[in-house]
Amino acid sequence: MVSSNLNGRGQAKGKGKGLIPEWLRRLILQHKLLVILLTAALLLIAASAIIHRISGQRIWGNEVSKSLLGLSFTIIIGGLVTILIRNVEADKLKTTRVKEFRDGILNRLAKVFDDVDVARILITSHRSVKTYGEAIRGRIIPSSVTLYDIKRSLTSAQVDFIKLEDRNHLRVHIHYMLAYLAVLIAGFRDDYIELSNQQYLHEGYKQRIREGAVELFVEQNQELIDPERDALTSTEIINSDNNGTSALNQLSENLWNSLEALPHLRDFLIDNHESSYYHIFIYHYEECKRILKEQKESNRHTEPDEFKRYLDQLDEIDKKSQEGTLLESDSLVKLIMEEKLNHKGGPVFA
Repeated sequence: MVSSNLNGRGQAKGKGKGLIPEWLRRLILQHKLLVILLTAALLLIAASAIIHRISGQRIWGNEVSKSLLGLSFTIIIGGLVTILIRNVEADKLKTTRVKEFRDGILNRLAKVFDDVDVARILITSHRSVKTYGEAIRGRIIPSSVTLYDIKRSLTSAQVDFIKLEDRNHLRVHIHYMLAYLAVLIAGFRDDYIELSNQQYLHEGYKQRIREGAVELFVEQNQELIDPERDALTSTEIINSDNNGTSALNQLSENLWNSLEALPHLRDFLIDNHESSYYHIFIYHYEECKRILKEQKESNRHTEPDEFKRYLDQLDEIDKKSQEGTLLESDSLVKLIMEEKLNHKGGPVFA
């Protein structure tokens, strides 16, 4: 009996809720102040009408009735103005927060691009394994970590900050960039130790050649030696005919050839719009900027069907993540590495 009464009360309560339409309930919750002010104004109008009717043609009744009407209209207008000001301020705050969110991602992406391009310039200029190692450790790997962090922040971003379609397009573009950096990092992981050993031997050879060149120069150019000088100038040594420079240059060239032979590093270092670096990294960086700045869509270099397939793959990964069935092999970065960069094995870290 008790349970039936409780059920009856619960049903009655549920029916009570249904008396107010959902849209009206949301409106009341969003504009509580306006509802309170309108209610107060209606009560004042009703009171004014009652007083006017009871007092008849008495002066005090008319004055009180007018005062109540004036107060009610003041409340209504004041309430509307207050709500309008609050909405304007809320819109400004929302616009500011959206701009800060987009600008924050733009600035971090710009830092990533700058670091990656500086790494490319430094490796090309120095042409040494030492610089290559420093560039990968100090610029490429941190840039990849930053991109992963941006990817995670986009996944959890509010819809108010960025539309769902734009967010998913951004995520796919960032996966392209991640895939390109991943193959550079994988090459570093697999081949750096051997190259570093070659660099060590190269430095030893350089030292021996320099010492021999100096000794030979001194023997053959005694008339140039001033006993009051502590050392020869580098220009004097370099300009001698038998200083071993050609051997040094050959060793350096051999080491550089070993570097360029690394998978994808040659592509990274060449300045060519046909390179994978341009199509996989730079192009998708530019697309990220376009979306975040809300610019018109450019002429796509990426095949529409390919991009759509990667979008669908991303949706599938999101579903698996929500269901708790995501596997290590479910990686869009890995898929792009395999299909676009012919690299097997996936990223160093996901």
